[in-house]
Amino acid sequence: MSFANPWGLLALTALPVIAAIHLFHRRYPRLEVSGLHLWGVAQMTHTPGRRRERLPITASLILELLAALVLALALARPQIDSVNQSVHLVVVLDGSASMSARRLTAGGRVKTFRELVIEHLDRRLRDLPQGSVVTLIETGRRPILLFGPQGRVTEAIGSLQEWDPQAVGHDVQPAWNLADQLAGETGQLLYLTDTLPDPERLNLPTGMEAVSMGEPQPNLAITAARWMMPAGSDGSADGGGTVHLRLLNLGRAPAIARLTATTPDGEGTRTVLERSLDLDAGAVLPFEAAVPAGLGQLDIRIDSDRDALDLDSRVRLIEPIRRSVRVAVSLPAESVGRKQVGRALLALADWVPSGVGDADLVIGDTESVADSPSDRWRLVIGPVDSSVAARKRAVDLSDRSAYVMEKRHPLLEGVSLGGVIWGGVQELNFDFTPLITSGSRPLLVQGLGTSANRFVLNIDLGRSNFTDTPDWPILISNLLEECRDSRPGLRRVNYRVTEDVRFLLEERAAEGDELLRLEGANRTRQVARGRLVEISGLVRPGLYTVHDDDRQLARFAVNFQDVDESTLVTLVAGDRPAVTSVPKVGFESDSPYTWLILLAILTVIGLAMGDWQVLRPQLKRT
Repeated sequence: MSFANPWGLLALTALPVIAAIHLFHRRYPRLEVSGLHLWGVAQMTHTPGRRRERLPITASLILELLAALVLALALARPQIDSVNQSVHLVVVLDGSASMSARRLTAGGRVKTFRELVIEHLDRRLRDLPQGSVVTLIETGRRPILLFGPQGRVTEAIGSLQEWDPQAVGHDVQPAWNLADQLAGETGQLLYLTDTLPDPERLNLPTGMEAVSMGEPQPNLAITAARWMMPAGSDGSADGGGTVHLRLLNLGRAPAIARLTATTPDGEGTRTVLERSLDLDAGAVLPFEAAVPAGLGQLDIRIDSDRDALDLDSRVRLIEPIRRSVRVAVSLPAESVGRKQVGRALLALADWVPSGVGDADLVIGDTESVADSPSDRWRLVIGPVDSSVAARKRAVDLSDRSAYVMEKRHPLLEGVSLGGVIWGGVQELNFDFTPLITSGSRPLLVQGLGTSANRFVLNIDLGRSNFTDTPDWPILISNLLEECRDSRPGLRRVNYRVTEDVRFLLEERAAEGDELLRLEGANRTRQVARGRLVEISGLVRPGLYTVHDDDRQLARFAVNFQDVDESTLVTLVAGDRPAVTSVPKVGFESDSPYTWLILLAILTVIGLAMGDWQVLRPQLKRT
């Protein structure tokens, strides 16, 4: 037994004061006489000295002493020692995918590190004093509050039944900082993980204890997965596609694995391919296999007795969507430009020839219509002015000319212009944004004042060596890809976790204020509607679909691929105590002593009312 406020015991001094009042406050007995005139000259006489009298034990005295005692104890706040040691335990749980790995033994698979951490936490919670509370936080790209704050200890373990750590490599410091804030000055901090943090790289809070339940484990992982559908310039598939995988043996011993690829077939599945693979310790095995077209979806997994983590041993791929670009070349038939553009396009895939009216991308000269629909792309190849006088005034730049490029523009990604002779540079008489310049001469510009994406290449290919350099096919390829990405629909259908997903909606679907619905990984979330839809923060693998009411707008797959999290040989068990200890004290919020003080006050009021009831008959007789 102890007191939270010992100074409240000073109120016990009221007890002798009440006794003294009752001792010295004399009440003479009432006497009935026949007439007061017989007492007119009577005087009270006192005996010499003073007699010690006994304290009169009355009901009023007992009630008043009890009221003073209860009030003094209420102010002192008596506490039972076991309750007084109650704590607020703030636990940070490592949300890394490696926590889902199993600890392999000679007898087969046993519990995962997640299960071992939960068992350790359960033992810690059982040892907490009565009245303690707990808060659970999971690390990740953003810290997640799993339980609490300051929840009941008896409910904490039950809240972890659905906890499934799957996060890729991330910074744990934000979760530690959040825990430190919630713990305050009196809370206790505990970090449960599968490997002890490096004190030289991470700033562990001084009051936090770290406990690791890890142990080195072998593991096989799929670290890259692509499904490619080759196509010629006409956009036709060549009988199917090819799946490219990169497999890693992240253990310290050779492993034999079985690779299986299945596809949904009605209510069941159909096996597409099976392979037995031998992987040396630490080996990287590229894998490639042809698959038929029209499968729609492939579920690929590897199985081995040397594989401790299932999450990185399976991928789900969606068959790529063919996004062919319709290209129209309106340059003169026998011109150098038309021949060089055709040569560059032959080396590129996923485009189809088209007429100017239906084309997504038009490559022409200045005689073509400059203004185009808002969703059309256009590349104008000079000379801008084809007159004889303008050609004579044009300037040729040497191969030693210095070029300034807007490298941030995606059209110039990979372009260097080393040793390029730029010939036939003319004056431009329209508004533009320069992308490539030499001194004050604009060479490649983006036109302004039109609704289309219009680019002008201020060059005479007959007087230049630009088409003989590697920069020429790179520029045409970048233009083709930028035009493709501007088309409605997904740019890709297979992503890694944490990758951003961006795609354009058709103008009709983009109109409206209602939010779109994203479904996947056993949850539903809202996505802002717009011409450009951006989805970020996808940290759970699985199939995702975007819906507009009952209409499906997009479908894509997200897979877990992280070499650092798949490397389990560095896991280690251990315990790192807190640098500074935290005193175990009670807490103010929802404290049971608030109700005890209220009960004491009500008791004092009841005793006071009882004292009044005792004294009321005497007051009436008086």
